[in-house]
Formats: sequence, C-alpha cells, structure tokens
Amino acid sequence: MIRLPVLILSSSPISSDSPCSSPPENSGFAGSEDCINTGNLIINYIPPNTTEYELQQLFGKVGPVENVKIVRKKPEGHCLGYAFIKYCNPEDASNAICRLNGYRLQNKVLKVSVARPSSPDIKDANLYISNIPKHLTQAHLRVTFSNFGTIVNCKIIADENGQSKGIGFVR
Repeated sequence: MIRLPVLILSSSPISSDSPCSSPPENSGFAGSEDCINTGNLIINYIPPNTTEYELQQLFGKVGPVENVKIVRKKPEGHCLGYAFIKYCNPEDASNAICRLNGYRLQNKVLKVSVARPSSPDIKDANLYISNIPKHLTQAHLRVTFSNFGTIVNCKIIADENGQSKGIGFVR
C-alpha cells in the first residue's frame, strides 16, 4: 500500500475533464445521481475582480437568471473565487453547464457544475494530496483512497506537457 500525506480542505474545487455532449442531470461527478439539477449552479475559478453584473450578463445569455451571488471574504469583501447562479429554469442551468464549463473569463477557465446542497455528510469531503510520486496515476490514487469510501472524483494535476505536478484531489 502506498502512503500519501493528506490535508483536508472543504472548498478545494476538482475539475471534471469530461466534455458535455448532452445536458447533465446531476453535478457531472460519478456517484452523484442523488444531486438533481434544481437550477442552482456553482461557478468555480472566477477572476477576483469579476462582478455580479458581469456574471449576470454572461450566464443570462443562456436563459433567465433568478439570482447571482459571488462569495466574498468578510469584512474585506475580497472575492473567494467562486459564485452561485440560480436559473429560473433547471433546463437553462443544464445548458449553461454545457456551454460555459471551460469558458475562459479573463485569465481563468470557469468550472460550472450543479451546486449540491450543504450537508454534514459532504463537509470536509474534498482532499488535497501533496508529494504524490510523479510516476503514480489517477488509477493508483483512486485505488489507494477507495479503502476509505466511495470515490466521487479523483484527479492528479499535470503541467502543460501532461507531467504530474505531484499534487491531486480526491472527493
């Protein structure tokens, strides 16, 4: 068995590499079938100077948006890099995932997915793993952590040449 150091984070995003060929019914993560699209989306990796108005304009091109909320650190008001968007129609939310997931906004690439409701069951369920040996694959990571429960998503971060950076995420 391979031992890896683990640091638990509750808000580290994990990207999905699968392209959207049809409107998704859930968050896009395997094993999340219980996460039905109600029109609530989470938008990760938004640039720090993005405004609610800009997100309203961008996501409003897909369909009517009921609400936009950028999450900010109090009391400074600094953007924490993610936002929530509520569509009037869940089908528009599904279309927004297909159309805007991977969209480049300034120097960031947006990750758009269904927002899961807050629950004690998923709190602190996102793991950040560092010092991963460069030769290990995502399959190795999945097998290593599957002993602790169901793996929803697993990713080793790679550079532009596809070489492991020695860090990864497991959810």
